[in-house]
Amino acid sequence: MIAMLSLASLGALLINFANTYNSYMAYVSVIVLGLGMSGLLTASLYLVNEYSTCESRGFITGIQTFFGVVGILFQTLIGALLYEYVDRSGPFDYFAATGLIVLIITIYIYRNRKQELTNTLITENSIL
Repeated sequence: MIAMLSLASLGALLINFANTYNSYMAYVSVIVLGLGMSGLLTASLYLVNEYSTCESRGFITGIQTFFGVVGILFQTLIGALLYEYVDRSGPFDYFAATGLIVLIITIYIYRNRKQELTNTLITENSIL
């Protein structure tokens, strides 16, 4: 998940270095962005299937899909406004910024969860 967030954000940042829409850098940035986005979708579906019960899996997947669509609509609106009123690279910069924020939050949660698991294992082993 962390690697895919990094790839998606990197791809969004790389688009700033493309001179034209059909330049080499434009193709590279879109490929990197696409790899990150497809990996995020796959990782999120895996996490839903891994950590939800069989009875609630369909409901949780539906909620995830619903908010994914709402997020796409919201991001499209913000991106269009940035493109129109700020700069042509505005939507990509916005996507990269939000991706980096989510990446930082994910790393923070991952480190805290890892520390909690380590403390739990140490406590359980000291009791035995």
